[in-house]
Amino acid sequence: KSYFATDLSEIKASLERRPWVESAAVRRVWPDRLVIDIREKKPLAYWTDGRLVSRTGELFAPSNPEVAGRLPRLAGPDERVRDVINMARTMSDRLVARGLGFSGLALEHRGAWTLQLANGIEVVLGRDQVEQRFERFITVYENRLAARSDEVSRVDARYTNGVAVKWKAVETASSPKS
Repeated sequence: KSYFATDLSEIKASLERRPWVESAAVRRVWPDRLVIDIREKKPLAYWTDGRLVSRTGELFAPSNPEVAGRLPRLAGPDERVRDVINMARTMSDRLVARGLGFSGLALEHRGAWTLQLANGIEVVLGRDQVEQRFERFITVYENRLAARSDEVSRVDARYTNGVAVKWKAVETASSPKS
């Protein structure tokens, strides 16, 4: 099309339909150019079914999500994506401040939360009093589990006055029978 016949809004809309494009701005520059500024979506985490979550809380499904690299895994109902992000940020900040890595967070449809640490430990927090249970886990971890963290598989913090710890199976050397 000619310089004046080109529909800038059509170009903008076409660009913004692409999965990695957050926003696009298109303008004419006299005498014969178009200038296009594109803002890329910045992925925050992988979502439930392989989609990505942007830093603004938008779910998007590019054909190549793996190019995002190593990111935490978040899960939950699509309509609760912002709740999951907010809880993940809060927990991640608290964990990092204590030298622990955050790997993922899941919110089940019935409202139960499960945290995944970078060292492989799964922390079950349940539906109620999630913040208090998370704090209890942090306290127990720092006081009792940190030295043995490589032996811990799962921590269930849904109990009123403590936590239950599932230890990793101890591998025993089997001797061949003669």
